Amino acid sequence: MNVKGKAQRRMKQLLVLSFWASYYYKMEVGLGQVRAAKLLPFLERTTFFLYPIGAVIVLSPILILSGFNPSRYLMNMYFSQRL
Repeated sequence: MNVKGKAQRRMKQLLVLSFWASYYYKMEVGLGQVRAAKLLPFLERTTFFLYPIGAVIVLSPILILSGFNPSRYLMNMYFSQRL
């Protein structure tokens, strides 16, 4: 497989991952907050927890095109620290 094919495959994988991560977040956090707001009236305006999905949608193409891998970055930060 050539370099261009690998890059396209990687882009598709990251887009699918960001889509399903956003979907999971919306289902678990967003709808959970809506259900909780119905049961607990003091929880108002909980849709604010859904705003990170917009950040994922905006940042995903930028990170993909720049070649930045957030998982690798965080693991390097975590394991390179000295005690």
